[in-house]
Order: sequence, then C-alpha cells, then structure tokens
Amino acid sequence: MNSGICPVAIVLMTLACAVATSAENAEIRNMPPHLPKRVNGVHAYAAQSVAAGEEIGFHVSSTEKYRFSLVRLGAEPHSTAKDKTLFTEVGAIAPRPIFPGSYVHFAKPVDRNAAKLTVSCWFRPFRVNGPRQAIIAQQRDDSHGGFGLFLEGGKVFLVAGQQSKDHRVEVPKKVKARRWYHVAASISRKKTGVELTLWLDGKQVKQSSQLDAVSKNGSNKKEAAPLRIGASGHGKLAGHFFDGDVACCAFYGAELSKEQIQKIYRRRGLATIHDPKPLAFWDFSAETGSDLRDATGNGHDGQIVNQGTWMVGGPSFDAGSVNKYDKRYDPRKDPKRGHALRLASDDLYDCRWPIVHRVRIPKNAKSGFYCGRFDYKKNGKSLQHNVTFVVRAKAQVRPAPIVVLAATNTWRAYNWYPFTDNRPAGRHNWGSGEVGRSTTDKSLPSYCLYRDHQSGQPTYKVGLNVPCETGDPYRCYRGSDLWGQWVANERLAHLWLDRHGYQYDVITDMDLHANADHLKGRKVLMILGHSEYWSAKAYKTVERYLKSGGNVVVLSANSVFWRVEFDDTSSAMHCRKFGTGMLGSAWTKPGELYHGKDSSRGGLMRFCGYPGWGLIGLETAGWCHGMKFMPYTATKTEHFLFNKPHKVGLKSGEQFGFFKNIGMVGHEYDVRPSILVKATPKMPPGYEGVKDPSGMTVLAECRSKNKIADYHANENMQRVNPSGVCSEILYWQRPNGGRVFNIGSVAAPWGLYYDRRVGLLVQNVLDHFGVKLPSP
Repeated sequence: MNSGICPVAIVLMTLACAVATSAENAEIRNMPPHLPKRVNGVHAYAAQSVAAGEEIGFHVSSTEKYRFSLVRLGAEPHSTAKDKTLFTEVGAIAPRPIFPGSYVHFAKPVDRNAAKLTVSCWFRPFRVNGPRQAIIAQQRDDSHGGFGLFLEGGKVFLVAGQQSKDHRVEVPKKVKARRWYHVAASISRKKTGVELTLWLDGKQVKQSSQLDAVSKNGSNKKEAAPLRIGASGHGKLAGHFFDGDVACCAFYGAELSKEQIQKIYRRRGLATIHDPKPLAFWDFSAETGSDLRDATGNGHDGQIVNQGTWMVGGPSFDAGSVNKYDKRYDPRKDPKRGHALRLASDDLYDCRWPIVHRVRIPKNAKSGFYCGRFDYKKNGKSLQHNVTFVVRAKAQVRPAPIVVLAATNTWRAYNWYPFTDNRPAGRHNWGSGEVGRSTTDKSLPSYCLYRDHQSGQPTYKVGLNVPCETGDPYRCYRGSDLWGQWVANERLAHLWLDRHGYQYDVITDMDLHANADHLKGRKVLMILGHSEYWSAKAYKTVERYLKSGGNVVVLSANSVFWRVEFDDTSSAMHCRKFGTGMLGSAWTKPGELYHGKDSSRGGLMRFCGYPGWGLIGLETAGWCHGMKFMPYTATKTEHFLFNKPHKVGLKSGEQFGFFKNIGMVGHEYDVRPSILVKATPKMPPGYEGVKDPSGMTVLAECRSKNKIADYHANENMQRVNPSGVCSEILYWQRPNGGRVFNIGSVAAPWGLYYDRRVGLLVQNVLDHFGVKLPSP
C-alpha cells in the first residue's frame, strides 16, 4: 500500500481488467479473433513521456505477483539505492497474451459454394519450408468446407471442399524463397464431383476431379470461415500466417481459360480490372494505412491486422535497379513499380494489453527520467522489470533554459527482445546480442532495426506499444562497470546538470517530432548519448531553432544518422535500412528505401537530404566494438571556451576525457565531413562537393589507427583514415545562424560525469550560450 513518501499529488487507480486467456473471447481492441501466444514473467509498457500533472497508464502482463512502484531515478547511476519511490502497491497475477502475425481480414466472404470460382494471386515467400502458411483462404482447419491456397514444405497446394487428401491438389515442384510467383486456382463444382485446377506462373501444373462433391445441404452448413489473405482459420482463430509478400489478388465467378490466366501472369501484377469482371479485386495501391479496398465496389474491403509493411513494390519491380544515390527517383511516378503488402508471422506493434495501473504525476514533479518498477520473486530470486519514461515540464510553467533530448528512438531501434526474461534489480551488464541468451521462449517476436524478422523479412519498423528492455536504466554495456548505452549513458549528463544546479527539462524524440514548441524560449538544446534515429520533421525543427539564434550542445555520436517516421496511430516507428554493412538486412534493396506515408526517401539522413553534419557539424565516422576507449587531445587551448569563465587547465597536446585510465572515445565516434571525404576514394554521385561548412573550430581530437567508415557509410567499405582522426570536439558558429558545440563520442556523457576538465569545458560552453552557472 502507500509507502508514505510523497503521498500528496499522486493518485493511483488500479483498474479491474478481465484476463484475456484466449482470442476466442470478445474482440480485443477492434482485432478479429487471433491465435495467442503466452508471455511468461512480468512485462509492461507505457507512453514515452507525460507532462507533470497528467496521468500515465501502465499496460501489464504478469504471471507472478509483484510490487508496483512509481519511482524517480536517483543520484546513483548504477544502483537503485537513491531512487525516490513515490508510490507502491501489490499487483496481481494477470497473464495476458500477445497476438503476433499480420494478415488481411475480410468481413464479407466470397461465396464458397459457387458453381465456378477462380482465385488469382501473386506471392513472394520468405519462408518456404516448415509449417503450413495460408496465402489466401476462406477455410477453418477444424471443419469441412471452404477453400484455400497454401504453402507447406516448399509446395503450393489448393484445398477445396471437404478437407482431405482427395480434395487437395499441389504443385509438384518446390518454390524458392524471395522470388515472385503467380498462382491461380479454379474450383468447378459439378454433379459428378468437384474439379480442381492449379496454375503456376501461367502454366497449368495440376488438375484433379474428385468424386465426393460437397453439397450445399451437407457439411457446408457448418459455420463458414472468414476470408483472409495471409492467414486461415486455426479453429475459430486466425493462424497459419504467411511470411512473405502478396500482390494483385482477385476472385472470379468463372473458370478462367488458359489464355486469360496467361494474360494475367504477363501483366506482372500491374493488372487493372478486365473481363471477365472479378467478384473481388485488390491491387494494394494504398501503400499506407490499415484498409485494403476492393476495387470492384462489391464490398469485399479488408482490414490489415498487425499492419504488415507497405512500399516494397510488386512482381514487376526490381528493387535493385534503383540507384541508392538517386535523388530524383519518385516511386509514385514509376510505372513498373506496382504494389504489394509484406506480411510476417511475428509482426507485432501493439500488445493490446489493458492499463492496469494509472498514475497521476505530481504537478510540481521535476522533469526527468522516471520508472514504473515491477519487483517480484521467482524460484527464490529477486527479479525486476523497469518501464522508463520521461516526465516533461508542465506546459504552463516557464521553460527551463536547457531542454535535454532523450534518444528514445534509439532505445526502440535496439529493442532486440521485448519479452526477454526479467533480470535482478540494479546494474547488469548486457550487450545487444546477450539479451537474447536470456530469452527462454525463442518463438516470441524478437526483431528490431538490427535484426530481421524470424523468417528473414527486413525489419522496416518497430512497435511502440510493446515492452522496451533497452530502456532499463541500470543496463550497462558489454560488461563495463562505468559505461552503459541508452538510459544509463544519458542519465550521467542529467546527474552532472543536477550536481551543478542547472535548470533543465527533458523531452523525448517523439516530443520533438510532434511539437516544435518544446524548443520555444530555450537557450540550449542538449542532445545526448546515441541520438542516432531522427525524423525529417525533428531535423527541420532543430534547423529552424538554430537559424533563429538557438544553441545546441551535442554529447553524442552516431548522431542524426538514420531517418525514421511515425505512422498515424503512433504505434510504430518506421526506418528503412539497406545492406548488412550498415547493420541492416541482406535482403534490402534501394528500391525499398521509401516511406509509405509520403513516398519520400528513407535510409541514411545524409542521403535523404538531411545530413547530420549540416545540422550539428559532425558526422558518423564508424564504430568499433573491440576498440580501446581513448581520451581526447586538446588542440586549441587558447580558444576562449578553454578559458572563460573557467580555466580548464589544459595545455596544447595534453590528453583529457578519461577516468581510471579509460577514455571517453570509443564504440562510436563522429568527425567533420572533410575527414570522411579524405577517406573516400570515390564519392557517391551527386555528393562530390561535400566539404566542411565555414565557421568550424576544432578544439580537440582523438587519433586512432582504426579504419573509419567512408562517406558511403558502409561498414564493409571501411577505409584507411588518412587524417588519423576518429573523433573531434567542435565549436561551430553556423553561417546560417545558431551555434553548436559537439563532443563526437557516444560516451560523451560518461566523460562529462567523470572528468572535471570536460565538465569545466561544458560549463564554459553553457555560459557562452547564455546559461550561467547558478550561484552556490
């Protein structure tokens, strides 16, 4: 019950929620009945940020009793000892399933007892072997009747009528992964039986006449299954999900001729409605949203469940033919691009769990990092799950001079295993891949922007309404006792600001994207840690802020690197990555680097018209996981930022920025564009004129024999670095307005927290930017 700490201004309401143990219960948040998966342990998620005085809800699934606490993270960066508990109460066992798997659900079925019926569909499988996948079906596997095109064991087959071997006809040869196929199947019901004909890529491959036709007065009286693309009935639930792409699907109330089917095949998915007029026709031309429109007007409109992925192109499109540096390519004007929808059996962007705890944040709450904390015991071990979120300043309150940007987009991008097993309380050392070894159930969704879907589909978006394990504030990185990624890293800068009495507010990447007013009245925007993923809208907001005379302090590396966008439901973050060398997928081609919302180019910000160096002066030079962390060397100690108002106490050539012989430059690091240009034998076409903008002063540098990624930014094309510089500290008086101070290392907050000289330098910068050190 109430802990007695800060009882005023907090109201907690525990909602009574029915335990959703089966998707056969009432539809869950507008979702048709769907095959569930169990999640063990205690897991939760909440909004990324909330303003002081507002409520925040925690969506929870728990297979154990737990203690729920609302806490403000305290002054000890690697321990919970100084966290401030604001409220606590007991939580009950209430397991809630997840419902992964994307497909299209149709409320209006096709007449399954029609005398003649032909289905036509294009598909490109990513998984060809293993369990059954439904390409398009109107069938339940526990009852007779219906029909469906399926893929199992590499073979495409048609099932119609009573589900038995006698009513199945299959393509003799196996299909291959990641290749487009056109399949057509005719069902002709006659007095003597049912005739099934199967076509693949315009060729008839199988025909079978069955003697035991199903009559309209027989077993077909049983409940009919819904029509689905990418799934079929697993009992009354959607299941047998398809892993691959679908395009240009249609039903015809006739048995199409050889000539008609070959004509459809030759169109390569670019078909419009032709004779014979279809009963239903879907061309997938929307390229965004969750609705699939029936172009015939006959009302067979579909709902896309769990989103799927748009903007992958259809059977007529060679995504590899698009030049990744082409600034003029417009997918909307490409007559051969076509349209398709990519489906995945592990697609999940919203767990759809109910809110179990609803908390009102105090009106006078200090802006910063807070947690919903879940503590419990299992097998004698004390375990903990943390849901980190940001409390923003109350809107009516005068804004603090410093606004700190939390790199929440990056937290989400690295969220490898949302449902990993819970860990003990306090500091724990995880690398990205190590999380997976702590995940008991490997069948749960585990893709992120560094990991393909389970069947190999490139990950082009991640969910926002799912648990975020990378948001754990005590997760240190790769066994380090001092330095952690994400929240643990960023918190060090918060604690340094607190130590010196600076007034600041914290916002998330989503806040910056959604509302430019967060920068109004601010003297400084501070960007921390690993601020890698930016939307074009956020970039433009900061650009306008700088042009109006704003100031930016960057304590981050690999900054402003990948472009992201958000869908209208704010349930997913979209990002298009190319090539394994850039930690993307081997199967991504340049033609798939375009976002569905506005059809504009995705991928690296520098190739989308939003170069990181154009905003903050430095650009990603690369990453080296085995690199020894090194210090900076001061190069221009006569500069006023080393001397006013505080003497930093460094001589030219002296090293700084380390603690216990560990430097603050490592893992990922940034440099001016000129250094990347020198390391690039041949610049990308259209980028030959890239050079350092005027007004830049390098205050310090870190030298390394390590290779760096060149301007192509491909890890597989890392080059010898002629300058020998891998990271820089930069002061930039921007010619277009505004000033930037940039420490180009992902561990910059670590150096700020531990090295007094780095702290003095940043104090001078803040003073120069109009933020005075508070009087003692």
